[in-house]
Amino acid sequence: GLVAAAVLLLLPRAPAAGGASSVQAASCLLSASVVAKFMFAGGVGCSISHAVATPLDVIKTRQQFDPSRYLHRGTGKKLGVVATGLRISAEEGPAMLLQGLGTTTLAYLLQGAVKYGSWEVFKFYFGYFTATGCGKILALVAASSAAETVASVLLCPFERARIKLVSDPRFAMGTRAALRRLRREEGFLQGFYGPGFTATLAKQLTYTIAKLTTFTLVMEALCAAQLPRVLSTLVGSVAAGFFSAIASQPWDTLQICTSADSALRENCPIDLETGGPPTSLWALAKAMGFRGLFTGCKAKLIQTEVICVTQLLIYDAIKSWVGL
Repeated sequence: GLVAAAVLLLLPRAPAAGGASSVQAASCLLSASVVAKFMFAGGVGCSISHAVATPLDVIKTRQQFDPSRYLHRGTGKKLGVVATGLRISAEEGPAMLLQGLGTTTLAYLLQGAVKYGSWEVFKFYFGYFTATGCGKILALVAASSAAETVASVLLCPFERARIKLVSDPRFAMGTRAALRRLRREEGFLQGFYGPGFTATLAKQLTYTIAKLTTFTLVMEALCAAQLPRVLSTLVGSVAAGFFSAIASQPWDTLQICTSADSALRENCPIDLETGGPPTSLWALAKAMGFRGLFTGCKAKLIQTEVICVTQLLIYDAIKSWVGL
């Protein structure tokens, strides 16, 4: 309720009397009920798409936090995604692959509602409906940045709780208990945001900017060519998944390397202990180089495509269903 109220405070006031214009039309469309529909579509789309990817998240998190546990018993090489999943299932039961599902579903329901609802509002305020050429792109970038910043601040505590629950199932009995323990043991800022928040925020910003900007521009171009809406959405979501994966990959690697967890940092492509760790993200990026920053990009691309295509198809389908 508080989140919805905060977004609704941003709503534009009724347009002044006069001739019809695209600005007035957009302003009229951004009523409280319409923004609520955007929030509903975004929340459901994000929640389902990330819930579907929960087993992949569990496997990835386990490999990052305890890499020595998931090695081939004969060769000593790192296990792949499928082999790691099979080992987790054999040792701890298939249900462990759904660990953190409740946290993920709740977190991304909230995050998606805020992100998509505020994104539609910010598009109006940043002049998207009156801009042309590069101005439209800049408006989309600004709207995506503002929406994702708010959404990431809300999401981060849930992500910290999810990672704790997946890496150590004994940490707490559920999301609320995990959040309470984080705050009690580490304090509000350190417990809910902790080390690496800058890299996390940068990853989310580049991901969302690339995703929403690409999706909107491709959708507009295909709809102008009078292609069916479903086909336009599918093509736009695939393109959005590709560009968002590429744009956010370096920050994903930097997030791993700036983690306070020593096992997670072992996945960093360079040795952080030699000569002391870099003093800034920029120094760390330079030390890694282009190839190091894109370590694991194939797996990242697959995961991002699954999430983006599922999320944007659901988002646009609900929008169409409610008449948007």
